[in-house]
Amino acid sequence: MASSEQPAPARKRAPRKAAPRKPAAPKYGATETAVRADLKRLPLADDGPTLSLCETAYLLARTLDAGAGLSTAAVSRELRATLAALMIPKETDGDSPLDELIAALSAPMGDTAGH
Repeated sequence: MASSEQPAPARKRAPRKAAPRKPAAPKYGATETAVRADLKRLPLADDGPTLSLCETAYLLARTLDAGAGLSTAAVSRELRATLAALMIPKETDGDSPLDELIAALSAPMGDTAGH
């Protein structure tokens, strides 16, 4: 190379276009997402095996999301029972309309034959 010759300028590469990203798969299925949201929102019992029941609920929901086949009804019932076991029972003061109806139906009627 002669001193009067300058090296050819380096060719600039066109910037690489990023490959389009596939949308991330959801972390949880629809049922498990709903169960997790419910368990965050609901007051849970402090006593008993709360953590293991939560994990059981997640597993059952995951099973439903994956397709439980012929076991769908049984898995759904078990999930419902698990969620019910996790919730704090509502304390009632006995003044609900249902309690009043039960009390009225259970009250002795007295002797109605004579009147």
